[in-house]
Amino acid sequence: MNITSLLKLVFSGKSFLEAELSHIEGMRRSGEAYQPAEAFRAEAQSRISAKRRRLLVSMLWIGFLIGAGVFVAACVNALCPLAWLGIRIVRAVSIALLAWAVWGKLGDIETFKGQTLLELTSQYLYKASYSAGVFFGSLALFLEGRGGV
Repeated sequence: MNITSLLKLVFSGKSFLEAELSHIEGMRRSGEAYQPAEAFRAEAQSRISAKRRRLLVSMLWIGFLIGAGVFVAACVNALCPLAWLGIRIVRAVSIALLAWAVWGKLGDIETFKGQTLLELTSQYLYKASYSAGVFFGSLALFLEGRGGV
């Protein structure tokens, strides 16, 4: 894996597809893959398109969360600025939510292709707590403290 492959995935799905097929063919020559890369083309194209779509949606979602945090911070700063203790609490909440999201995901084992209620709920909790953590983190970053602790 290298930065070139990452750039191809993000900016050129076609180039990444060709690199993926070349990678699969290399694996086949070394005995790690059993079918020719061309037989995998349609599935690879589908997976690459889905991944690129998820990357775009996640970029837009994170951008929205950061924008919302900046907007709320601007409103708080203008209407009722927080003391430094309040800003530290917002920072701690952000760290706690991000850590909870990551640590809560550790050790999850996929069964039934990730479709059990436990797995779906775990995935939702991860996304919700991570999203809230990003929002509170951007909020804390743009809050301007007033006097006090």
